[in-house]
Amino acid sequence: MKILIITLVLILSSNFSVLIAQEQNNGSVKSIQTGTEVDLFSFLPGDWLSKDSMYLEKWVKLNDTTLTGEGWSLKYRTLQLLEELTLIKIGEECFYIADVKKNPAPVSFKLSETGENSFTFSNEEHDYPNHIEYSILDLNTINVTLRGKAGSKSIEFNLKRSAN
Repeated sequence: MKILIITLVLILSSNFSVLIAQEQNNGSVKSIQTGTEVDLFSFLPGDWLSKDSMYLEKWVKLNDTTLTGEGWSLKYRTLQLLEELTLIKIGEECFYIADVKKNPAPVSFKLSETGENSFTFSNEEHDYPNHIEYSILDLNTINVTLRGKAGSKSIEFNLKRSAN
């Protein structure tokens, strides 16, 4: 018997969204389009660990419009908090807010682009990054790419959902 796990992924517009369904028996991912608005980023809560175990993102759902997260780094055998994160939907707009110790204040990035299995937040006024893109490879694997302005460096993190 096939067991379907349905995970809501993102809003493409105010009345159109994409769902991802994963069949546990073979791990395949299918996209399903619906005509209703959904809980944005519902797949994200949990712990996401980089392949080398040097970076960890932890996400918690606060309510239907807000997720909070933390970015941690393992350095010299010590976990260090790098950033406090918030994903929030305000009206019809979504924002990614990063509070990083080196910045004098939290930095907001507005949802600027959505794809079938990806979403990008942008802030052209920030020094770096200007764009933060989450790409969903499957329900247990995401890529997070930090990009600057055109032609500048990018950094990519491949994160796996932790069993914890």
